[in-house]
Amino acid sequence: MSNFISILSRGLLVTPPEVPWTGHLFGEGIYFADTFLKSSHYCHNHSPKSKCKLMLLCEVALGNSKIDVKHGDEDHLDEDINSLKILGRNAPLEDFDARLPFGKLKLY
Repeated sequence: MSNFISILSRGLLVTPPEVPWTGHLFGEGIYFADTFLKSSHYCHNHSPKSKCKLMLLCEVALGNSKIDVKHGDEDHLDEDINSLKILGRNAPLEDFDARLPFGKLKLY
């Protein structure tokens, strides 16, 4: 819950170098997913008093994006690249969009 309140007050920030972190497969940055299920795996509540978990629905501007980068190649990108778009195994069906993020998934 404290992380969520921090995001609301300060915005989304890249983890500072002095803070230990794990799970950044493609380097430091701010990670988004296009499915509710994927994002739900990163919603945690460590309070024994509540089972509440929070998630934001965001519209993300990727800028000049490099698509489907292989792990290890993220350090060798051109300076004009603003973001990486990694294609996972599943994606939302085209029938659903940001207004309906709970639809079935298709295989890529």
